[in-house]
Amino acid sequence: MNKHLSTGIEWPQLPELMSMCETATLQKGIQLAHSGAVHNVSVEKHTANAIVRGSYDYHVSLDCSTSLSAACDCPAAQYQNVCKHAVALAMILQDQDLLANQQSERETIKKHLQSLGEQATLEMLLDYLEEDEYAWNALLTKIEIHDTPAVYGDLKKLVTQALPREEIWDWRESSAYFHSAHEQLSMIVESMRSLEAEQQWKLIQYVVQRLNKVLEYIDDSSGDRLDVEALINTHMPAILAKLNWSEQAKAEWMFERLTHYEFDVFPSIEEHFKSVWQTNTCFLNLCRQAIEQASQDESGWNLRSWAMPLIEQSTDWREVVAIKQKIARTLRDYLEIVDVFIDNHEPLEAEYWLAKARKIASQYELNACDEAQFRLYVELGEIHSAWTLANRQLEQLPSFQRYQRLAKFKQNYQVEDDEFLTRVERIFKKAYQPPSDRFSQPDVTDALVLFYMDNHQLSEACDWVLTRKVSTNVLLKLADAVVDEKPDNTLSYYLRVVTVYIEQTNNDAYTSAIELLRKAESLLEPHEKQKAKFYSEVAQLASTYKRKRNMLKLFKQHYAAHL
Repeated sequence: MNKHLSTGIEWPQLPELMSMCETATLQKGIQLAHSGAVHNVSVEKHTANAIVRGSYDYHVSLDCSTSLSAACDCPAAQYQNVCKHAVALAMILQDQDLLANQQSERETIKKHLQSLGEQATLEMLLDYLEEDEYAWNALLTKIEIHDTPAVYGDLKKLVTQALPREEIWDWRESSAYFHSAHEQLSMIVESMRSLEAEQQWKLIQYVVQRLNKVLEYIDDSSGDRLDVEALINTHMPAILAKLNWSEQAKAEWMFERLTHYEFDVFPSIEEHFKSVWQTNTCFLNLCRQAIEQASQDESGWNLRSWAMPLIEQSTDWREVVAIKQKIARTLRDYLEIVDVFIDNHEPLEAEYWLAKARKIASQYELNACDEAQFRLYVELGEIHSAWTLANRQLEQLPSFQRYQRLAKFKQNYQVEDDEFLTRVERIFKKAYQPPSDRFSQPDVTDALVLFYMDNHQLSEACDWVLTRKVSTNVLLKLADAVVDEKPDNTLSYYLRVVTVYIEQTNNDAYTSAIELLRKAESLLEPHEKQKAKFYSEVAQLASTYKRKRNMLKLFKQHYAAHL
């Protein structure tokens, strides 16, 4: 970390940022910083905020209070830990000259506003607010709440104002809409604390109703409404608890909404109302009655919803298994009961329920029964039977993970089987299927290579992939493992994967291809012959894919000296 003299805060250096984002993201962020795209930088305690200009103005913040975390309202921030806008802000914070320029701009504007006089500055502020509908409404809400005592009718109008009905399809507009709504609703919820509980209840229900109504007209696929949802999820149960209702009335209200949904967006009775129902015996009794009276064709969802509170409140495993037995309708239900009996060392009862499960299992589901049978054999101490069954499962459904479990079991229980590794190798060879563009099965495609690597048979793994395709991530794993002894193979494998990425013909894939080439270049640093060949191969790739202009641009950017 680099301690900035002006703020006394440790801001991230390049190595730390490089570990948190891709090389391309880092480079774009540095370019943004030096192009003057970062504005309105402010630092408060351990947090820095700024606006970074690009296609839009993005609000970005960096928090270094414990470890580095970044937040930005750009689309990329939804899947990147650190986006290019956050990198740009970090660069500004590290560079004394750039930061001084930011501070100078702020002081220049401040002095200008002071020179205008109070009335002119006020008019300018009003003009800016009028251009931002959401900021305008948020300020109005704040003023009305501050200047007048809380009245139900007035607060209801403010809820409507906070959640206006608008058709919104752009993610930036949606973000601004719900940011403003959350700001206003937070003030409204705080103000309504002075109302009677019944009025609070009516108001929070109206918030739910209004939110669901406006969501019919807003594309909120980015989840901007979640802060408003969280506000409802926190306060609605707390208000219900304060209502002067009987325990029976509260129980009936919660029970009805346990399985029937009036709105798409609504707090979960199971999760958010737990603090209310866990001490409400009437609610728990309603759940018991529903289970007792349920027909055989009752939906599994309803049965599980009724059983959940009873199971969560129970401290006796026998009571838990009794509840599970009453709602058991499917193979999944039966096998859950088997697991409970095995976990509590009751193998005979587990055996009974496993037999019931097998009777209703389809051919595909019998594998799940075999998994339970394996656990049962172990519980009974029948290790040989467990071993035989597990080997049969491996042959029927080959996978490297299943082999790993078998190998660990063999070691833990000291099973003697000299043919085990030879048998597994034969099974994986027989099961191999090359990946295709439309369909791939990594369990059988990669199993043998992973098996060889697990047993330190790297030469055998290299021989196998010489003429056969495997998943790119497995091929790269092998490439890294053999670089010291077989650098030629490492180069070959990386080039195979790079070619796959380039032929996907999109910018993200091109970026990944360059990153893989950079990694291969680093791995081959101690191997002069292979490194020279690497640059020759890069030149050949650039020639082969010269029609892919964006890829060629990246080749020229990173390897111009070798083209």
